[in-house]
Amino acid sequence: MPGSRRATTGLADVDYLSTYYLDIKSGHWNGPFPIILPDRNNISNVIGKPVMIQSDFGNFELLVPQVGPNGQRLVHYFRDNSDLNNPVWRVGLPDIPFPSSEIAGYPIADSIAFFQSNKLRSGTNANGNFEVLVHFKDIIIASAGRSGITELEIDYLATYYFDWREMSWVGPFLVMPDGSELAGLTGRPTYVEAGEGGYYIAVQQGDHIGLYSSDLSTYPNLSWRHVADIPTTPDFTIGQVSLTADSISLFASPNFGGAPIGFEHVGPSLELLVHFNETRIGGGGTGLTHSSDYLAAYHFDWYSNAWVPSITVAVDGKPVEGVARF
Repeated sequence: MPGSRRATTGLADVDYLSTYYLDIKSGHWNGPFPIILPDRNNISNVIGKPVMIQSDFGNFELLVPQVGPNGQRLVHYFRDNSDLNNPVWRVGLPDIPFPSSEIAGYPIADSIAFFQSNKLRSGTNANGNFEVLVHFKDIIIASAGRSGITELEIDYLATYYFDWREMSWVGPFLVMPDGSELAGLTGRPTYVEAGEGGYYIAVQQGDHIGLYSSDLSTYPNLSWRHVADIPTTPDFTIGQVSLTADSISLFASPNFGGAPIGFEHVGPSLELLVHFNETRIGGGGTGLTHSSDYLAAYHFDWYSNAWVPSITVAVDGKPVEGVARF
């Protein structure tokens, strides 16, 4: 797993990336191991959360939002694991190209999600395509007059894939479920492949978490549809409760089937982990009485096309609390 660290020296702040690994036998984490490139430099100037996976090459693949001399970059690195006694981190594929902006410069890549496809492949060795989802934020000039310039911030999701035959990124393709752009994104989106069921996106949208799917029939410019929502609106049945979902993690479980053959969906089930912050107000508006956080797990039921109500994550009978945003 990658981790970002920032050290303060007498002259300036220095940031770098490090990795850790879990020793299954001992149950202990080992690290940190700073990522050092062949030129002896660290990966620095990181301005967003990196994503690391293991590819069918056997290597570790890393995407990092960084800022460079010409603005923001989405940079690919990989750890060459061909010699496990001496693995080496290297600069990898070309940078992911940004979409054009409404103003000078580039939009901001707020967050990224990344996986390698098992189904869609390209190149001589039929390697799985790298699939990337980027949450972009941009500013457009809404109006300009005597009172000055009025700016409007917009955000949107776009997908890319890496073509191993052409050795280049293809995209961006806007994510437009049922023909409309996603609006009101309030969290880091997640992006997964689920067996033969296609690609799935889960994203926070204010008072709910939306799930969207594509059956890949129009790949690479995917057609998306809305599947279901998880409401995260306040529950006023017991006092006044303000409930905020600030982080989510979506994955496809290979151990729990989604639905039988012949049903609309065949393959792994979808599992969602949500981090909630809860603020409970005393009755009659008497003021703040309690603030807490917890993790909740959901399972998607393909028969009813809805999320099964959450189960609070507890370890040794105690809820997991004090979780930072992920």
